[in-house]
Amino acid sequence: YEEQIEMHSLDFEEYLWAMGYDSEKISILREYFEKKEKVPEAIHQKLLALLREYTVIGGMPAVVNAFVKNNHFGEAFRIQEMILNSYYDDISKYASTPEKPKVKNAYLSIPKQLAKENKKFQFSVIEKKATARKYENSIEWLRDAGLVKMCHNVTTPDFPLNAYEKDSQYKLYTSDIGILVAMYGLDMKKAIVENTLKGNVKGGIYENLILDILSKRDYQINYYRNTSGSIEVEFLITKDSHVVPIEVKATNNSTISLNTLLEKEDIPFGYKLISGNMGMNEKKIVMPLYMAMFI
Repeated sequence: YEEQIEMHSLDFEEYLWAMGYDSEKISILREYFEKKEKVPEAIHQKLLALLREYTVIGGMPAVVNAFVKNNHFGEAFRIQEMILNSYYDDISKYASTPEKPKVKNAYLSIPKQLAKENKKFQFSVIEKKATARKYENSIEWLRDAGLVKMCHNVTTPDFPLNAYEKDSQYKLYTSDIGILVAMYGLDMKKAIVENTLKGNVKGGIYENLILDILSKRDYQINYYRNTSGSIEVEFLITKDSHVVPIEVKATNNSTISLNTLLEKEDIPFGYKLISGNMGMNEKKIVMPLYMAMFI
């Protein structure tokens, strides 16, 4: 018999281990999550800094190893560029001849897709007047190769989510957050680490970060945008046969869509992930972005 296991790059908790934070220290942090208590400010700021660091380094073992040894973002970027080039080589080797340029261009479009705050993956970002029919095989190739994660919209935020998926409406994210940031170039690392990044691209990167963390905890992840566009929540997951909405905010903005979903009786609670500290507002659990590793 054969058992297939999907391997991931290091998640944020494993990254903390690599950086010298042992299980005891992480357990202390988990207690704040479980008790929904504010994290001491010094610890909170340190974890935010480590999360920004993880965002630009990611979890690819060779990249993490290079950064641990050299403590140099440029060296980590050099390894990430080598990994990206190996991806492009794999596309050239293993994709069928007609698909080769389409697969590569679809993959290269992801940083642009996330910067545009699109409501779904748009083929016109790859190529003017491009259609789903032309590129659907390329998207499937990227998914099957493990280079991307697909996140489908659902017609209704009800259990079971996969019964309500819209096959033609989805977002694409890279399977490793550090690889996404590397695709934007070396200067992007500096902007993220120093927390000076602004605009739609910041929201897209943080969405990919949270999807990275959640997917490595083996959640099936969807998103919800109603037909009128009046309600949109970045992610939906399932816990104990109940749908749990998750809103991701790079800043502490209002969450009208999340508040609306939490009015549903069959949704027990929801998470608002922000750069601020822990808090609780009825069914809405507000917590720092780094706490996603405990969801």
